Amino acid sequence: ELVARVDVGTPGVTDTPRAIAVTADNARAYVTLRAGKGLAVVDMITLQQLDTVKDVDGEAATQGVNPIQLPPDSRPFWVAIDEEEQLAYVGDENVGRVYIVDINGASDRYHQHIGTIYLAEAGYGTRGMVVSGPNRELLVAAPGARQVFKLNPTGPVADAKSIVVDIAKVRERLGDGLPIDPSYSILGGPGSNAIGDEPYGMATTARADIILVTSRLQDSKGVAI
Repeated sequence: ELVARVDVGTPGVTDTPRAIAVTADNARAYVTLRAGKGLAVVDMITLQQLDTVKDVDGEAATQGVNPIQLPPDSRPFWVAIDEEEQLAYVGDENVGRVYIVDINGASDRYHQHIGTIYLAEAGYGTRGMVVSGPNRELLVAAPGARQVFKLNPTGPVADAKSIVVDIAKVRERLGDGLPIDPSYSILGGPGSNAIGDEPYGMATTARADIILVTSRLQDSKGVAI
């Protein structure tokens, strides 16, 4: 039964909501705006979108209810929240980037984009993401070639990858001006019977050393473990 419908994004704009992550206390939901270059925040108690930008007299862009702004060339896709609920990670559909958003209510940069993780080997963007709390890692699915809603391009196709990012000290590294370096492991790809060239959904399990991965448009392969 549908109990409520909450409008997100900017009125009159086709923001294209894509993915959602909810805090553990069910108080807030974060929704990626695929065409809106932002991250909407929903109050799950009042069931309405929250304004993340302080209104400034004379500045039209600050008026009304605004989502968290991400870079103007971004294409927000998936969103994952860390175990401490201090940071949200937003993957980019088109390029190898993950945007870091401060969701700590006590922070002076609350609901702001505070940094970016650059994934050099995610040439076709990112797909599903999940945070492994016990390992303090962000796991990112990166396709080898396939673009969302498009056929494979011509030319060589790279292997799909599971990108592992150490997020144990993200805030400290950002404060010190240091990069957040990912590591890579092969999930599957051309010539592989694992999960095809576009890993899509990811989920953790009760075991810290096991994750589940699915591949879009290749569900006949089942779930990779």
